[in-house]
Amino acid sequence: QNPNHYAKIKETEFDHSYAVSESLALAVDAIHRQQPERAVASAVNKAILEANPQLIGLGSYWEPNAFDGRDADFVSVAPENDQSGRYLPYWNRASGQVAVEPVTEYDTADWYNIPKQTRQPWASEPYAFPIAGQPVMMVSLMVPILSEGRFLGAVGADYPLQGLQAILAEVRPFGSGQASLLSNAGLYASHPDSSRLGQPAQDLPAAALAAIRQGQAYEF
Repeated sequence: QNPNHYAKIKETEFDHSYAVSESLALAVDAIHRQQPERAVASAVNKAILEANPQLIGLGSYWEPNAFDGRDADFVSVAPENDQSGRYLPYWNRASGQVAVEPVTEYDTADWYNIPKQTRQPWASEPYAFPIAGQPVMMVSLMVPILSEGRFLGAVGADYPLQGLQAILAEVRPFGSGQASLLSNAGLYASHPDSSRLGQPAQDLPAAALAAIRQGQAYEF
C-alpha cells in the first residue's frame, strides 16, 4: 500500500470540503443580497450537507443583523437563531439525522474570529466541539462572507476526524506498520489510538515537529 495514495485521498477530501464551504458562502450571500429569507438559506444549507456525507456539520454564521436586518423578529426563535435573534444555523448529523441548532462558542472560537480578522479562508487545528450535547473531534474549514471588504459572517464545513481515522486505518507501512496524521501545530488529526486525537505529538522528536511546522519531510 502506497502512503502517497492515502495522502492524496486525504488531500482530495479536504479540497472538496473547502469547495463545499465556498459554494455555500456564495449561495447564502446571493440570498442575502437578493431576497434575504432565513428559511430559504437554511433549506440550501441543509441540502448541501445532505449531499456531502463526509461532513459532520455545515453552517453559515452571521454577524448581528447582517443577514436580513431582522434579528429582533427572531429573538429566541428556535432552532436556527440564538436568544438575541442572530442567524446562526448549524446543520449537522451528530444525532444520526440531519438537524439544525444555533452554533455556540463563536465569540471566543478561532474558527470564527480568525476568518473575521484576516478576511481569508482558514482551516482549524483538530479540536472537540459539542454537537447535540456530545463532543466531536473535527477540523473546521472556514470561508468568510464579505461585502466590499466588510465581514458579514462565515461559512464552516466540519470534517470529523473519524473520517481520517477510517482512511488511515487501511495504511500498513512495510506491511505491519501504522499511520498517523499530524497538523502543522503538531497535534494528532489521526492516530491508531483514538484517545490521542487532538493531542500534542509529544512522542516525536523536536526536530520532527519543527519539520512538520515548516512543511518538510523528516525521517528517523
